[in-house]
Amino acid sequence: MKRLTATLCLTIALLFGCTGVCKSADFQKGLTEYDAGRYSAAYREWKPLAEDGSAPAQYYLGVMYLDGIGVKKNSKNAVKWIKLAAAKGDARAQSILGVLYSEGESVPKNYKIAVKWTRLSAEQGYATAQNNLGFMYEKGRGARQNYKAAEKLYSLAAKQGFTRAQTNLKYLQKKIYGQTPLRKNQTPLRKNKGTLPISSKKSPFDEAREKCTLIGFKQGTEKYGECVLKLIQWINYRQ
Repeated sequence: MKRLTATLCLTIALLFGCTGVCKSADFQKGLTEYDAGRYSAAYREWKPLAEDGSAPAQYYLGVMYLDGIGVKKNSKNAVKWIKLAAAKGDARAQSILGVLYSEGESVPKNYKIAVKWTRLSAEQGYATAQNNLGFMYEKGRGARQNYKAAEKLYSLAAKQGFTRAQTNLKYLQKKIYGQTPLRKNQTPLRKNKGTLPISSKKSPFDEAREKCTLIGFKQGTEKYGECVLKLIQWINYRQ
């Protein structure tokens, strides 16, 4: 009977890529325990998996140590497991690691490293990371300020129903355009004057060029020209 059980476990391991003696089946059990609030039991299920290199288990262990869930809070262990999971490509771990470096929590604050990990997560389509990376581009933290890139990332996260990204997108578009983005040949409505900052020391053309460059449009391109024309129209309207 024992031999039959061992053979069955080996077959499952070969089919699903688990290591050890059928340990992959324990991850779901750990998740069930975690969702039920039995965190110590979840930890016992996930610890062997994490040690065997399971990225999802490593991620959960990192979160548990980070917030003191089922275990004593331990920043060193939290960062250890989160980094291991992030290095294996776990988007959630990459996103959290980006936040830790951005805020200087449990690790030295470093915006460039924060951008690196957040971008890796965002490229996998993780909405939280897309929103966070958009914020970094909007504020110029760890990357050159680029409103166009920020708007694109907010839009990607917003399409997934991420509420915070939807709010950030609306705020950014008001900051860029003074309202929602203008469609081609659209004239701004008087009731939506907006808040686009205008300097009286610069001509509308120079003001528009500077703003379009900040947004992220490349000079000499058709889209850059369209941006300049739209903003000149808006600037002249406000003056």
